[in-house]
Amino acid sequence: MPPMDAKATHAPDLDPDEPMGPIEPVDPSRPGLATAPFSEQQARAHQEVWAEHLGQPLEITNSIGMKLVLIPPGEFMMGSPWSEERRDSDEGPQHRVRITKPFYFGVYEVTQEEYERVMGTNPSAFSRSGRNSDRVSGLDTSRFPVEMVSWNDAVEFCRKLSALAAERLAGREYRLPTEAEWEYACRAGTTTRYSFGDDVSQLGQYAWYQGNSNRRTQPAGQGKPNAWGLYDMHGNLWEWCSDWYDAKYYANSPVDDPQGPASGSGRVLRGGCLYYIAGYCRSAIRSNRYPVLRFHYLGFRLALVPADPKATHAPDLDPDEPMGPIEPVDPSRPALAIAPFSAQQARAHQEAWAEHLGQPLQITNSIGMKLVLIPPGEFMMGSPEGEKDRQEREGPQHRVRITRPFYFGVYQVTQEEYEQVMGTNPSAFSRDGRNSGRVSGLDTSRFPVESVSWNDAVEFCRRLSALPAERSAGREYRLPTEAEWEYACRAGTTTPFHFGSVLNGRQANHDGNYPYGTSEKGPYLERTTTVGSYSANGFGLYDMHGNVWEWCADWHAGDYYANSPVNDPKGPASGSGRVIRGSSWGSFAGRCRSANRSGPSPGFRAIVLGFRLALVPADE
Repeated sequence: MPPMDAKATHAPDLDPDEPMGPIEPVDPSRPGLATAPFSEQQARAHQEVWAEHLGQPLEITNSIGMKLVLIPPGEFMMGSPWSEERRDSDEGPQHRVRITKPFYFGVYEVTQEEYERVMGTNPSAFSRSGRNSDRVSGLDTSRFPVEMVSWNDAVEFCRKLSALAAERLAGREYRLPTEAEWEYACRAGTTTRYSFGDDVSQLGQYAWYQGNSNRRTQPAGQGKPNAWGLYDMHGNLWEWCSDWYDAKYYANSPVDDPQGPASGSGRVLRGGCLYYIAGYCRSAIRSNRYPVLRFHYLGFRLALVPADPKATHAPDLDPDEPMGPIEPVDPSRPALAIAPFSAQQARAHQEAWAEHLGQPLQITNSIGMKLVLIPPGEFMMGSPEGEKDRQEREGPQHRVRITRPFYFGVYQVTQEEYEQVMGTNPSAFSRDGRNSGRVSGLDTSRFPVESVSWNDAVEFCRRLSALPAERSAGREYRLPTEAEWEYACRAGTTTPFHFGSVLNGRQANHDGNYPYGTSEKGPYLERTTTVGSYSANGFGLYDMHGNVWEWCADWHAGDYYANSPVNDPKGPASGSGRVIRGSSWGSFAGRCRSANRSGPSPGFRAIVLGFRLALVPADE
């Protein structure tokens, strides 16, 4: 998120998972909801009146040429009636849903050229170099929708697009739509099988499906749009939504802004695709796939919450573009924290940046989590060739510059914190966990949560950010990048561990039978332990070595360091595993070094996997 700006005001908002009554107008001029059914002319009128009310354009074109149109708040019946032909059981019960906030929605599915501009690659099968290139021979596929993208890829695209300088300047942050937003946008006031009515003979005018696709995707926007001005809401590609999938979710869905279940194994897909018969391209049709899967019938389109026209958005640099030394914005801007530096110097850097930003050095959020300010700086990332137990993927050692301050969790996320947000505690080392025998009689509430996947950690960030108190404070949590993690872990040091070159179970929670830098063995707890049980590093962070591995935002690639940018590296554009850092209670000491890295599948859960949170201050 943008850093918390002490001078900015953040309007409190309701938790989208909490039921609420009818919307009270903020002022007498607030337009009414677009309550279905309504006609195409009424749809346009709703859009125009909301655009005027918000002081925003009805349609925007962003910095890479993507068009998005304003979708006004409204109410509709979600799902399908039991009598609808080709209806599946997961489309019911049909239920009323209220979308309480306006949002922009992509006029088209994300295209191959748009995806390549942001991600630097085009994974599409229906492209010149794709595996189905024979079906598009001689065609310009740049405006074909991108496919062969997983849910994770789509989320990463949103993040990287949002990080472009022009998008940051405009205050835009892109995301996937919720399933409810998707169906509301698709129906556009209709209550029929399709956005244009019930006459299946007209489907070919609006959609590419089994009956007319010629077994390949087609350029975006070739058919007719729906009443909101959206193309290809039926067919062409299935579109990823942000929600976890649950076939029975509709039975207990809230009325207002449903976000889907708290967890699951698959993410929602909507709209049907080029291979499907007409009945499986209806407005209500639902499907799902694991978030890591890629197929040549899976794509996506973007959602965007309107920026406040009264807010100012400080220009920022594209984090993926090489840049020279940072020029101070004003003479008072503190210097970078350039390693090596001592614990006392680390603290001085933190204090100088906190004063410069007008922010506290440490914050405590609404559920009691503590985060400390990490100043911008430079360090050597990876390990030198002579370091004991070094692995090839830790090199080449290279200079990295973290250009922006960020807050970082003082501790790993604990079991009690995770349960407060997610409503469950998956940890094996807990009273009801599968390893409860190892913690019998212990209070594990302050033990780190474990048995969480990367997907679980990302969902935790989303749900914590959505809490009313966090929204009011303008906080949006995320996982750290791998570079941010190692910079924060080292805290100015250049040694194998932030405390030096010796580890034997007394400095961190790991298997002390396998020490490092000494022959003296130390304790082995054979379990996690209370966060903060060992000494903090120079930035005031605990358990950066051992206890549990910590998920990072990046895809993992063993050879990434050879081509890593200097400034704010974000990792490769795609991959099969996500980075984990810091090692765990079960690891020998050499695996706990500051530079050690690994990369399991983002859906993987194990009793050694946890995480901690990052938060960007709002003035940067």
